[in-house]
Amino acid sequence: MSSVSRQGLENLEKQLRGLERNTARIRFLQEKGCPVGTSLKDVSAELADIGEQLSAHKTANSKSDEDLGAMIAKYRRLVEQCAMIAEGIEPRGAVLVSERLLPEFLVRLVARRPALWRCYEAVATFMGIAMIAFTCAAMTYFAAIGGIPFLRHYGNGSVSIKGLAFICGIVLGLCLHEFSHGIALTNNGIRIKRIGAIAGFIVGGFVEAEEDSFNRAEPAARLRFNACGIGGNALAGLLLCPAALAVSDVLLFMTLGNVFFGMINAFPISPLDGGWVYEDIVRMRINNKHIRRVLLSARFFVLIFWLALFTRSVLAYHS
Repeated sequence: MSSVSRQGLENLEKQLRGLERNTARIRFLQEKGCPVGTSLKDVSAELADIGEQLSAHKTANSKSDEDLGAMIAKYRRLVEQCAMIAEGIEPRGAVLVSERLLPEFLVRLVARRPALWRCYEAVATFMGIAMIAFTCAAMTYFAAIGGIPFLRHYGNGSVSIKGLAFICGIVLGLCLHEFSHGIALTNNGIRIKRIGAIAGFIVGGFVEAEEDSFNRAEPAARLRFNACGIGGNALAGLLLCPAALAVSDVLLFMTLGNVFFGMINAFPISPLDGGWVYEDIVRMRINNKHIRRVLLSARFFVLIFWLALFTRSVLAYHS
């Protein structure tokens, strides 16, 4: 192989190493819930250019070259990783999206009472972090006793009406959850790209931020964004539960549906909001990388502990 071709391959090798780092960063940001569409397009465009150059090198060399073969294998791995990241960007199923109406509505709403919505964001952030702690404690207790006594107590009567009210509460909780995410973005000057709902393999909603402004935001702003959704559900549950207990079981189960939605999202496991909040807090507060690694890994052992404890309790209850 000529020295010119060898120099060209060395340059391509440097580009591939840089793309490996960028792809790993994009995958990390995607796991944190950050928008990555623009960055992924840039990486994909650079990969396409490298692919053409590698094909030209392969055609120009009739003999096999180990370095060239290794670079082609690395290139193909990066293409596969980008394809996997791209699959996670666009939700699959029936999608209902608003790119102007709802984002502009939130901007106008916050502009009318900015102090009020900053206060809401602060309270919802605090409630979101508290909701994560409450969910961990509640899951440990419920796993230990093998069920939820409250639901057992209210399980009699018109199950269909209560079940419908519970589902309605989940839907309302979803709307409040995404609304709170949108308020946090708008308060922090981060443009909302689109707001939508999806019905497919999963059923839910999403608020997608404009990528550049989101990535430039301070870590505390991203923490507030992740915590606000859970906190909105927790705040609504706290305010509505006393009234629901006094009014009717139907309203109570609607409130429980909202709280249930918040608790599911409060699990400290990525890609749920609780997982992102937990990671944000650990990375912001813990400087020692070894302690940080232990804390980030410990939550998975807690999940295994919950499952084992719940299984043991259920088996003991039915024996």
